Amino acid sequence: MNFIFKRFIKDYTNTSDPGVRVAYGTLSGVVGIICNIALFVSKLLIGLMSGWISIVADAFNNITDAATSILSLIGFKISNAPPDKKHPFGHGRAEYVYGFVISIIILIVAYGLMSNSFNEILNPEEEHFSLISVVILLISVFFKLFMFLFNMKISKTIDSQTIKAVAMDCISDVFSSLSIIIGIFISYFFNVSIDAYIGILVSIFIVFTGISSMKETYNLLLGAPPSPELIKSIKSHVMSYDKVIGVHDLILHSYGHTLEMITLHLEIPCTVDVMKMHDIVSQIEYDLSEKFRCSAVIRIDPVVIDDNQRNHLRSQIMTIAKNINPRLELHNFKLIRGSSDNKISFELIVPLDDKLTNDEIKNKIVSEFKKLDDKHTVMITAKRGYS
Repeated sequence: MNFIFKRFIKDYTNTSDPGVRVAYGTLSGVVGIICNIALFVSKLLIGLMSGWISIVADAFNNITDAATSILSLIGFKISNAPPDKKHPFGHGRAEYVYGFVISIIILIVAYGLMSNSFNEILNPEEEHFSLISVVILLISVFFKLFMFLFNMKISKTIDSQTIKAVAMDCISDVFSSLSIIIGIFISYFFNVSIDAYIGILVSIFIVFTGISSMKETYNLLLGAPPSPELIKSIKSHVMSYDKVIGVHDLILHSYGHTLEMITLHLEIPCTVDVMKMHDIVSQIEYDLSEKFRCSAVIRIDPVVIDDNQRNHLRSQIMTIAKNINPRLELHNFKLIRGSSDNKISFELIVPLDDKLTNDEIKNKIVSEFKKLDDKHTVMITAKRGYS
């Protein structure tokens, strides 16, 4: 496969380049179109001659596979189009849309196969054993297995959900053809026709494949969260800069592989000069764009770090919060001294999967803190976020 990539894709190792991603998508589409049309013609002829409805259905499954390859090819072309007035963030998400459409086509094929199989049970037709049918189906299994591995390799190389959907369609075809071969031999040796029943089983498998693929692309369209590893890597990178003492409210907005945007809050000691703060932020934004290929917007949160009373109160509340959930994070902690009373203000980052509501967590923290100190008013702004 690497030989094929090297032969047909210029600079094939530079997968972060949009042009290289399109080249991979184009190669996947062209290979899929050629192979599926060849399989369609051969299976259709053999199916019509032998009378095996499952072979005919499998042939039409291949022609829809050719259509999905065309869709994936178009999707990659569109996703790489530059931003315009109607789409200022580019067209990167078009890849997800076409992946979702391919999943729908997989389900339509499954429905057609299941419908034909039930019709065959109700109105059986005479079947004829044909060695050439078995040979063609075995060749089909070989090609589809290659196409599955080929497309999975591409999907992992360029992190493409659309190509992964095509790959999953290919592996469902492998099981489909193998099942038909088994049915042919059972019919020949035991004189029992299970062609239609195998068609139903295969269609059920294809349904699960389509639904699984649809769920993944649907989540990407809605806005799936970035991987914990990526968030950890970004935070670790930002924390490595001088004067930076905290990072929070990190959000990654993905507009496909063509554009990703990061917004975050940066905690810096309030004693640092404003111009120095600006220089630090500018450097971080530039480095994030170079290392993670994303556009970054950073807000500065000046933090008082040499106030012993403030630090003691923060430590107390941090202990309470960690006892509730070790993944809770405290940020922008402030001690506001007033003439009549003192107030504590801070932001609380709650993990997205925490079962307690924000208000329940806030009330628990306030209740536990009052047992230690009832002289301060606690004001908490709770947010759901990555942790």
